[in-house]
Amino acid sequence: MRVDFGSQTTGRRSLIADTALNAAANIMLAGLGMASGALAARLLGPRGRGELAAIQAAPSFIGGLAMLGTHDAVAYYSARSPAEAGRYLGSAMAIALVSSLFFMAGGYVLMPLILNAQAPEIVGAGRWYLLIAPVYAMVGLPRYPFQGRRDFVPWNVMRIAPNILWIAVLMLAWAWSHAIPSLVAIANLGAMALLTIPFALLTAARIPGPFWPDPHKMPSMLRYGLPCMATMAPQSLNLWLDQMLMAALLPARQLGLYVVAVAWSGSVRWPQ
Repeated sequence: MRVDFGSQTTGRRSLIADTALNAAANIMLAGLGMASGALAARLLGPRGRGELAAIQAAPSFIGGLAMLGTHDAVAYYSARSPAEAGRYLGSAMAIALVSSLFFMAGGYVLMPLILNAQAPEIVGAGRWYLLIAPVYAMVGLPRYPFQGRRDFVPWNVMRIAPNILWIAVLMLAWAWSHAIPSLVAIANLGAMALLTIPFALLTAARIPGPFWPDPHKMPSMLRYGLPCMATMAPQSLNLWLDQMLMAALLPARQLGLYVVAVAWSGSVRWPQ
């Protein structure tokens, strides 16, 4: 039996390079998270930082649930069938966009209860921020075919870009010198939505199409994705539940002080 040591060496080098690239991206994400946390705290102060957290926390959790685990399904099926990655992505986006409508409707009704201790304008901004769910579908899902196909350069670019934009939004608000938490949150939402265009172009250039949803693929994707969502929900609650409870029970200033205190431990969170 002949062993191809050359291919084994090449594969080992590729694994090392991929690991190093992903590790460097994770370190960069941590640094960006710490920078954005400090910048938001200095920009808004304790009360404003608490109001921003109240606006973002529950919609971000709801938006993550609205994906129904399709991001994991896209990565899995793109690895199994790389030539059909585009069809799996299109199918996942269709599922997530339809699901987002129901989760947004539920979140809209529940937002006054979730933000019971906050001012009415913060409740209104939180309702607007529920649009993060379709933004997740349009901007978050396209990176997962790259993960499944082990194309880690665009995968990491698409992971990092929202964090860089978030810092850009905070810096523009700082330059404006009159930052309002609700406007900062909505500006971040709009900036993320703008990523739809470059992400779509990058995906079309590197992922084989077509990208039309395939109804025959959707049941298997949901069978894979829903258990993944069930296992991820406790992790998401670990990130968001404390802030959501405090937003419901305590004034914004106390929430802001808490968020600043734990900002370092949550530095890799996306799209913070």
